[in-house]
Amino acid sequence: MKAMKLVYLALALMLVGGGCEVSKDHLKDNTSLDASDKQETAKESPAAKAYKTEVMDLTKELETSMGEMSKIINEDSTLSTSKQRFRDALANVSNVTNKFNALTPGDGQKDIHELILRSLKIMRDGIEDVYVYLDNMNKSEVNDGFSLINQGSDMYMKAIKKLY
Repeated sequence: MKAMKLVYLALALMLVGGGCEVSKDHLKDNTSLDASDKQETAKESPAAKAYKTEVMDLTKELETSMGEMSKIINEDSTLSTSKQRFRDALANVSNVTNKFNALTPGDGQKDIHELILRSLKIMRDGIEDVYVYLDNMNKSEVNDGFSLINQGSDMYMKAIKKLY
């Protein structure tokens, strides 16, 4: 039973860590944009463009932080020797998610920004649960925490797709 939970933990981290990257290739290679889409992109304000850039930069930072968590799990799936490193990685992910609060969305991006902030709040709640209950790896609270992290990550990815 404990092994199954650890597999779930590792899988959740790999999915979250690997799923936070949004490729910009579709912005460069998409030749099927119609004229109205091209005009809409051209009319985008500098504030909106800056917001997208800042979100992308923080998304990469978030991906790196989540990757570190995943790396720790892959190295020591029981976390018997790396529990403190894992806690530090959790804290780092939480710190990165807090950086999004300082962003200022451009015109027409406020709803997406709110969705991003809600998704990251859910992730932080999950991180807090995992952090608090990490000493008792067999507790359902750890699994609930990873469920929240996954839920927040899914919600975050939907928000990012809407942004781009």
